This record gives sequence, structure tokens and C-alpha cells, in this order.
Amino acid sequence: MRKSNTQDEIMGKLPVPGKDEVLFCALGGIGEIGMNAALYGHDGEWIMVDCGITFADDQQPGIDVILPDLTPARALGKRLQAIVLTHGHEDHLGAIPYVGPGLGVPVYATPFTSAFLKRKLQEDGAGNVTVRTIDSGGEFQIGVFKLRYLPVPHSIPEAQSLAIETGIGTILHTGDWKTDPTPVVGKGFKSQQFERLGDAGVLAMVCDSTNAMVEGRTGSEADLAPDIAQLIIDAPGRIIFTSFASNVARMITICRAAAEAGRHVGLVGRSLRRMRDIAQATGYWPKDLPDIVEENHLGHLPAENTVILCTGSQGESNAALARMASGSHQHITLVRGDTVVYSSRDIPGNERAIGRIRNRLLAIGVHIVTADNAHVHVSGHPARDELRDMYGWVKPKLVVPCHGETAHLLANEALAKECGVPAVAQAPDGTVLRIRKDHATGLGRIRTGQQAVDGSRTVALGGETLRDRRRVMENGAVLISAAVDSGGDLVADLEISAHGLVDGDDDDLLDDLADVIEETIIAAGGRDLDTKAEKVRVAVRRFLKHRFDKRPVVTVHLLRIDASAAA
Repeated sequence: MRKSNTQDEIMGKLPVPGKDEVLFCALGGIGEIGMNAALYGHDGEWIMVDCGITFADDQQPGIDVILPDLTPARALGKRLQAIVLTHGHEDHLGAIPYVGPGLGVPVYATPFTSAFLKRKLQEDGAGNVTVRTIDSGGEFQIGVFKLRYLPVPHSIPEAQSLAIETGIGTILHTGDWKTDPTPVVGKGFKSQQFERLGDAGVLAMVCDSTNAMVEGRTGSEADLAPDIAQLIIDAPGRIIFTSFASNVARMITICRAAAEAGRHVGLVGRSLRRMRDIAQATGYWPKDLPDIVEENHLGHLPAENTVILCTGSQGESNAALARMASGSHQHITLVRGDTVVYSSRDIPGNERAIGRIRNRLLAIGVHIVTADNAHVHVSGHPARDELRDMYGWVKPKLVVPCHGETAHLLANEALAKECGVPAVAQAPDGTVLRIRKDHATGLGRIRTGQQAVDGSRTVALGGETLRDRRRVMENGAVLISAAVDSGGDLVADLEISAHGLVDGDDDDLLDDLADVIEETIIAAGGRDLDTKAEKVRVAVRRFLKHRFDKRPVVTVHLLRIDASAAA
């Protein structure tokens, strides 16, 4: 098998896959963190593995959620058979409430992931989406694809790798995984299922690259328990843990340590309570854990007897921790001597938002503990030694690095080659990769992009709507309304609004703008209002560039009215 030679040719649509090939195309998740959505085609049919989102940063004002543009998937029509989910993280299923009804295909998932997805669909008021539940480790058929879940530890219950059997061989889609022998929730990693898969022959392996730059092994979830317990014992006052809401194992570890220390436990944040409820319903929440204290009662308990788990580890502005830090939380007021533990990692892109919250906490006098100064977090992804083991067990003919930015993908490629993998194909979002028994070839690229959830609608991330919004945020906006007569002369006072350029009323600025506008209208002459309006817009922008070194969004409305009526 030779390394793919990906072509730059832009394809109009995804081709119809033949019986002698598997086509692979990621619409998201290769080249960035999040938005995982991978298409596999064989013998005329396609399936999608995962359908996730990412979260916006401060460069996308008014936007919280970003999802891949699934236009190529929708264009497949009835050839797209289903969406298969590997696990319940937002970057793997979060797009389904937005796009699932439009795609019109069933979604396959394990019991825990199904319960989580159904809850999301209900809360989001999404249209009809059929969710079919498959047991962890189960086998199932979708069209020409025979699929088998392979349970793996991660940072959420029931994470699965996916073996995709086709007429020409087996593709292993690893999903997110780690070789944790004691994951607290669920069973430990079983290498035998991957060894058996490798012995039978694996045509290609699409592999998690998140920690491909991290030497050694990712630690076990169970190993955190002694250190978390000691933090709770040593804390002089209230101690607050913030982590990913989906990490049920971490929630259980903290709750158990709190109970052993004689402290009450509360969950603050809707997503945490939702995840606890789902864990209870699916049998993953231990029955011996103490009852959770209602959020509105937490403020009345002695601080030294309280442990709180809350949302907001990534600096989310509306999350519980942000409201505590700003003093705006309805029930909980932080004081000097309290402790906040970040039992999580900082997702790239969130550093500034996280830093703002931490600075507010420090100003209060809160003691902050992070994974940099204490053993309070382990990753859910494989480090380099674990990747080496997996390549040895599976023995794939081809590796396609996924789930990572460019640096992670290249590191995984180098490691795979070091492990003796015959071929590695880099297939960034939009690349159409043809996999055959003896080689892989890049067929070209389809157009891919990103959509932003803007209130109740989705818009193109690079489209005019968000481009104008960013311009207004950075440069301000000016709105000009004027009435002119049939000769093009002003017949009423100008209306000028300047937003984001001045504090309060600036009569001098408004007078100067009025002079510029009037002079431009007179000089323009003629009866073409569109031409006259454009000249005014350009003149105002030129004036404000000279005055403030800013290029605001300028909107000009000229209305022609009868002069006698105006009088």
C-alpha cells in the first residue's frame, strides 16, 4: 500500500462508492478540535460516524455553537443510511439537534449515549430524530456495512471504537479512547478485542491524535481518588470542583471522597444534574453515594462541611463558576479562604476566558488548584505509548490520523511510521480518500465549511452576517437617514446615529458629520439616490478613518419626498 496522493481538485459532490473500494471523507474533526463528522462510503451507500460541534470564542460575537457544514452529506440523499455515534460528548453528537431532522436518517448509539441524546433532543425542541439503541460491544447491520462496537475507556460512560466491515476489508474507527485499566465507571481496557481484530486483518485505522505529542501513558481515573480526597480533607472552607459535566467517573470520585470526609455534596449547573440523572437511569451511578443537596440549600450549610461540583471549567460566561466569580450567583457567595479546583484541562482556544474567571476568583481571595500544581485530572485520550500498543495490536495497512489539529496529526503520522505502519494518509476536512485492498488514493476535495448557530437559525461562519457583526464590534457603526427633494437637495434635518465611536453625545462630531454629508449630497447632484447614498457612505468612512483611524460600518438611507409635502 502506498501513501495517498491527495489532489487539490475540487469535486462538485461525493462520488458513488464502488464494491471494490471504501471512500472516506471527514466533514469536520481533522485539522481542528471538535466538529467530528466522518463519512464512509462502500458499494453505493454511506454512513456518517459522529456528528459533533465545537464552541465559539470571542472572535464570533453572539455565537455559542459552531457545527460543520453538512451540505455534502445532505446531497447524498437516500445513499446516506445512518449516523453512528461513538460516545456522548458534544464534539461527537452535539450537531444532531440542529441537523438531524434535516438529514432524515436514524442515529445509532449505546444506551447511555442514546439516553443523553434523547434528553438533548427533547430539551432543544428538535424535530423528529429516530434513535436506535445498540448494546455496548454489540453488532449491527446498516445496509452494506456490518458494524461492531468495541468498548473502550474514555471520560464518559460507554465510549466505543467502531469496527466497520465491508466487502473489501475492515476499517477501525477508534473514536476517543485510552488504555485505562481502572476507569471507575465501566470496565477497564481490553486489548484482546483489538488483537483479534488485527489478527483477522485491518485494512485501515482512523485514529485519535489528541495526545500524539504526549510521551508515556495517560493516567488512570482511579489514581486521582487519593489526591482528591486529601484536597477535601485539607480545605479549610468550602471547596468547589469544576470539571467536564460528562465525566461521570470524576463526579463519582469527588462525591465518594466528600462523603468519606463527612461533607455534604451539591451539584450546581443544569448539565451536571442532567448527567447525574442519566447515569442513575442507566445504572452507572452507585447506589451507596449520599444524596445530593439541592442547589438552593447549599448557601445555608457550613462552608467547612460543603463540597460543590459546578459547571464552568472552560470559562463559559453563563456557567455557574463564572456567576460565582462575579458575585452574581443566586445561592452561593464565594469568600476568602474558599478553594476552587479545576479538575479538567484547558481546551485550546479557551485560555483567555478561563484566565478572566481565575483572576476574578483570585481577587476574592479564593485558593485555586489546577492540574499544573496537583494531581486532579487525567486525559481521556491515548498518549504515545498507548498509540504504540494499539498499532502493534491492530497492525493496520493504512492509518488516517484524525481528531486533532495539524501538529497532532503530523505527530501521529510520524509515530505510526515509527511503529512500522505501511502507509499513512493525511486527509484533512473535505479530502476524499479512496481505500482499496492494496493502496489508498486521494480523489480530490469537496467544499467544506462551518455553520454557526445564531439564535434560532444557522448561518455561514464566514458569511456576511457574522463578518458585519465583527466589523461593528471592532469599528462601530453609523446610521444616516436623510430626506431629499426631486432635485436631490435636503428637505429635512439629518438623523445621525453613531454607535461604538463616542461616549455619550458628541455634538462636535455630529456637527462635523452633518457638514460632510450635506456637502457630499450637494456635490453629488443628480437624481440617482443609490449613487448619492454610496458617495455619502464613502465620504463618511473616509472622514472617520481620518478622525479615529477606524472603519465603521456605515449605512445610508436616502428618501425622496415631495418638497411641498415636506413643507
